[in-house]
Amino acid sequence: MKPRRLSLLITLSIMVVLLAGPAFADSGGGEIYYSKPLKSVLFSHRLHVDEKGLSCDMCHTKLFEMQALAAQGRSDFNMNSLYKGKYCGACHNGRVAFASNTQCARCHGGVKEYEAAKKAGKINASGRGSGGPKNLVYKPKGIGAVTFSHEFHTNAFGCKDCHTKVFRMKKGGNRMTMDAMNDGKFCGKCHNGKEATAVSECAKCHAQ
Repeated sequence: MKPRRLSLLITLSIMVVLLAGPAFADSGGGEIYYSKPLKSVLFSHRLHVDEKGLSCDMCHTKLFEMQALAAQGRSDFNMNSLYKGKYCGACHNGRVAFASNTQCARCHGGVKEYEAAKKAGKINASGRGSGGPKNLVYKPKGIGAVTFSHEFHTNAFGCKDCHTKVFRMKKGGNRMTMDAMNDGKFCGKCHNGKEATAVSECAKCHAQ
């Protein structure tokens, strides 16, 4: 295949993935629409984490805080900072990924896209989809599955309360056992019968 045709094929494939992004369900930290300094920029966790295979700690917490949209509250969250290698510009430098001062429309969808996403229920008024995957399902051997609700927990706690002191920010990166929880690790850090339901109350978490 000729180099020009191969380059065109790769470009078209990337565009298909990017355009499909907003329709995907939440993955990792969900789909986030930045409204500053301009509306709107979609950041897709699914594209970066699931499709590209980037690990959470590549961005958190060196480049971005774990709280969705926290970065856009900073005075230096602007295109000039990106051009200098900050925030998205750490990777979007023309070497690791396309440069942040090129192909603007691949990130900036504009006011119409932002409002359409809100109307479709993909984001709420704050411009975020979720503070993590809505539910994580753990399937330990020999006992019923456990569903962990990020939505429930992030309404009461901040991301830093659990990450990364209690849980690593990586799917499957925490080798949890009931013995460890009974010793106050993982879920047992809070689920000790004082702060929250004790881990010994099996039916509260396990389906069977």
